[in-house]
Amino acid sequence: MLGRERIPDKTILKDVNKRLARTGMGSRCRVTATVRGGQVTLTGQMQYENQRRPIVQAVNRVDGIKGVIDQLTVMARATQ
Repeated sequence: MLGRERIPDKTILKDVNKRLARTGMGSRCRVTATVRGGQVTLTGQMQYENQRRPIVQAVNRVDGIKGVIDQLTVMARATQ
């Protein structure tokens, strides 16, 4: 891409973490992001499956990312 400056991974990670903090994921949701070559990988656990979409959408809005790899899992529910 001519004329476009590549955003450093460190800057992208900072922006991704800000977005994740603002998504209101809940206290039991643990998501970690890593960035390599503009590619964001999300790992960790969510309490409910319906938390996945807002998390991934929030990350997709960060400038400079080339894609998102979703490796999130849903916590197993404890039996009572």
